Amino acid sequence: MVQSMPIKDDAVLAQLARDVGDDALPVLMKALAKELTQSAETIHKSLGSADYALLETTAHALKSATASFGALRLSEVCKSIEFAARDGSAADHLAALVAQLDCAIAEAREAYDL
Repeated sequence: MVQSMPIKDDAVLAQLARDVGDDALPVLMKALAKELTQSAETIHKSLGSADYALLETTAHALKSATASFGALRLSEVCKSIEFAARDGSAADHLAALVAQLDCAIAEAREAYDL
């Protein structure tokens, strides 16, 4: 299901540009790039330490941030991680989802030229 989601929704990104203005959009894109790096690091660390509360919280925050930029596939992977962490899924299932996250981040970085 996640693979069927678009990597980038240009209509959402265009609306964001209208909402914040063309001058602010590059600043927000830089912030998104930084957030992707920091959140991925936190997610990996929290998975390794079995801190599922932090994993859930970080995935939730990244889900919201990426959705606002139209990074739909990445947002959906974050949602899957959030719910799996909340539900106490097995570590191997969470690890597989985090591997999907890494791929989705790479796709988003390419699509958004981050």
